[in-house]
Amino acid sequence: MIGRIALRSGIRLDRLLGVIRQHWAGSAEIDPTEVAAGSLALQSGATDRLGFVARELGDWIVLADSEDVTADAALAAQLAEELEVPVLWVCTVDDAARVVWFGGDAPDPDEALGPAEVEAWADARIPGWRAGWADSGGERLAFGGLDADLYVDDAAWLVPTRVSVGAIQVRGGPGVDPTTVSREIAAYWLSCGARPGDTAVPEEPCGVIGGGSDRLVVAVSPCVEGWITVVDSEREVADLALADWLSATLDADVAWYWVDSENDAAALRLFGFEDLEEEPADEPESVIVFAAETFPQPFVTLGSEESEGWQRLGFTAVEADEYVTDPAWLEESSPGGSDPGSESG
Repeated sequence: MIGRIALRSGIRLDRLLGVIRQHWAGSAEIDPTEVAAGSLALQSGATDRLGFVARELGDWIVLADSEDVTADAALAAQLAEELEVPVLWVCTVDDAARVVWFGGDAPDPDEALGPAEVEAWADARIPGWRAGWADSGGERLAFGGLDADLYVDDAAWLVPTRVSVGAIQVRGGPGVDPTTVSREIAAYWLSCGARPGDTAVPEEPCGVIGGGSDRLVVAVSPCVEGWITVVDSEREVADLALADWLSATLDADVAWYWVDSENDAAALRLFGFEDLEEEPADEPESVIVFAAETFPQPFVTLGSEESEGWQRLGFTAVEADEYVTDPAWLEESSPGGSDPGSESG
């Protein structure tokens, strides 16, 4: 079992370490000697510390961390974006392996051949890549007080073969729970002229915005790790006007986004989130990375196994113009999100 991040040499180590500091900017930097070697210590809850070591190995720079058998895919994605170079993320376990290139394509080993073949592939191309946190050498830095949920050990969260999904995320808190969110969703759609309907999920997505149906089913998740997820039977998009309404009526942090990676399209808007300096760009990789890092249920669709048991609301006589998918609507609508009748973009 081993997890590493690697990129071609030519990037100064201080630049690479700077991106790591940027990625973990919300955590305190500590002396690397304060981080003990121990596989999966952060993810198992045994510590809130994480150390990184960067080694120049021939034509490569290899980054290992104190979790050792995993590597942070979200960090790999940010390195590729900030340094504008392809970044290799590789993890092997007892019976499986995964290799992902962020920021570019390069020859991959056949993951189906298993971890031994993937490790042999890496051995042949990056001699010394197995050296980890417990081994000597390399440039080191470390952080304390980390949130283990922000360490993304599964690159499939960030680079699924195709993401076509939309969601609204509501930060739970006093007075903001799934029942309250469901009540406000019902109030919104009834104020738009819709009527209560059945909760059977329509077979085809995007029926409302495509003009083929006037039925909409909305599902509200339990509060998981502080977040309540809202998805609907359109599946591939989410309703910005509803997100605006929820933010105003609940006075809560609300995120709205949809991603269509096949067509290289995405949109995201945040309501609240005062600690965030800048919203991610409206492009698939940025939205996918942000959602995967921030929300415990970023890409659930209505009707999937993950959404079973969620509260459902059904509506009929839903007007397509009331379902907003274009962020330009925010600039065109009245302030405060109190005008659910504004036209969608």
